[in-house]
Amino acid sequence: MLACIKSKEYHCSFHENLCSYSKSLHEYFTLNHNDFGIIIVPTSCDAMKKLFNALVTDISPDKLYLLDVPKNKGMEPAAYLAVQFEKLIKRIGINNTGVQIPQSFYKIASSSMPSFNSNKVKIGVLGANVPLKIFDLCLDKYGFEAVYLNHCLVKSYPDKNLQENVAGIKTYSRMFLEKNSCPRTNDYEYKEKLKKRIKEEKIKGLIINTLKFCDFWPFDHKYFKENLDLPVLLIEHELTANYEGQIMTRLEAFFEGIRAKFCEPPHPNPPPRGGREREGVTATRKDYFVGIDCGSHATKLVCIDKDKKIIGRHLVPTGTSVRESVQGVLRLLADYGISRENIARLVATGYGRNNVDGADEIVTEITCHAAGAYHLLGRSGTIIDIGGQDSKAIKIDENGQIIQFAMNDKCAAGTGRFLEVMAEKLCLSLDEFAKMAKNSKKSVPVSSMCSVFAESEVVSLIASGKSKEEIAKGIHKAIAERTVSLVKRINGKPAYYMSGGVSKNECLVLELEHCLGSKLKVVDEPQFTGALGAALIALEGAQNGI
Repeated sequence: MLACIKSKEYHCSFHENLCSYSKSLHEYFTLNHNDFGIIIVPTSCDAMKKLFNALVTDISPDKLYLLDVPKNKGMEPAAYLAVQFEKLIKRIGINNTGVQIPQSFYKIASSSMPSFNSNKVKIGVLGANVPLKIFDLCLDKYGFEAVYLNHCLVKSYPDKNLQENVAGIKTYSRMFLEKNSCPRTNDYEYKEKLKKRIKEEKIKGLIINTLKFCDFWPFDHKYFKENLDLPVLLIEHELTANYEGQIMTRLEAFFEGIRAKFCEPPHPNPPPRGGREREGVTATRKDYFVGIDCGSHATKLVCIDKDKKIIGRHLVPTGTSVRESVQGVLRLLADYGISRENIARLVATGYGRNNVDGADEIVTEITCHAAGAYHLLGRSGTIIDIGGQDSKAIKIDENGQIIQFAMNDKCAAGTGRFLEVMAEKLCLSLDEFAKMAKNSKKSVPVSSMCSVFAESEVVSLIASGKSKEEIAKGIHKAIAERTVSLVKRINGKPAYYMSGGVSKNECLVLELEHCLGSKLKVVDEPQFTGALGAALIALEGAQNGI
């Protein structure tokens, strides 16, 4: 029986739904274990224990060491940890001849905490050990400064004070446990200490990093969200996948909200990249403000004047080139006698926002949809936006400021693309699919929200004799339930509004209303909400002299 299990397959002991940090370590050490004399795996959590068990199938047990780190503090846990460290030192000495144990064991990763510039807005960063390059890029873009609040991120422990004051392995173990606070330890004081430091540092926003399927950090997110009077963002990282674009969107939207609240003017921006008069060139009247929303399916443009009157709206398929689709919608402005020279300011948003040549400002779709919806509605509420490749829930206050948001952009589930795939599987157009679902009196449960598995489930339902009408209704119900889960994550409250191209699907709107237990108003021209918000931000930037 055991001989049938391939050594490279870790799924039996190391399930896919475990934290991506453990999975990334498994992948790394399986490929690179020959570069190490010994691989030490601490018992930080169940995922790390399972990592050790999984590595044993591919790596010689002589090269692996499981370090048992207690979760409690105090003299007894410190004495236990000292014994574990002594065993580890002996093991290192056996397997790595020539290693200087004291120096390598007490090696300092970072001897001091960074100094802070009090003139900058401070953002607290807390949580799991994740790549920080993307954080630095976003912080620099907005002129903010990070305050890294725990050792997992800055690798600052054991620190210089710990090394200089250590009198032996027992003292080291006690000090190590005292300094090493994180959610896995049974230390209830560290949250209060962090809360106090956040107030002392005058931090304006808190980012908590967790890993996909992590059992610990989401609970800290809940605690700080309930006990701090400042914006708190939870970011879930998938270390074994390319996720930088999604993380960037979340960070930028979070920073845009903080900037609007704490900085003047509301939309500071780098020097414009196009659309300005050049010295020595005859000035042209620049009376118009344009927002371009580059979505995965369509590129939308809204042009307004200084009185916020909509001069024109255009939509073209995005196709395979964002730049070509942008040029296409800009050319259509000629219908109104408007050229690029007449545009005072252009703001780009959407997933292709960074590829819009000549944009004066780039703003996330979260901020733009909130701005567009608030302009149309003029009140607080919860906005549901379902686009081609993602879905969003955005909660805004009575001034149009974003209170909280949640996104689903890591899979096609609950998006326009998911609806397209399901309609194609049933050999229907999108309109036929929506009408059939709306008119159906019955539905069948569709449990798989992954587009790949849902296709297989639909095939099985058809084979079992279920009608297209029942299946179509079931798919719409499943999408509505998944979307409402986003609303619940942000504690969304009425009034509810919907934007995005999928809001034209009447059946989905009705199913959402049923799940919400409340009416859902579709905003005017819902596909253009993001572009309208971008145009309004362009006007606001011009009024602020940007």
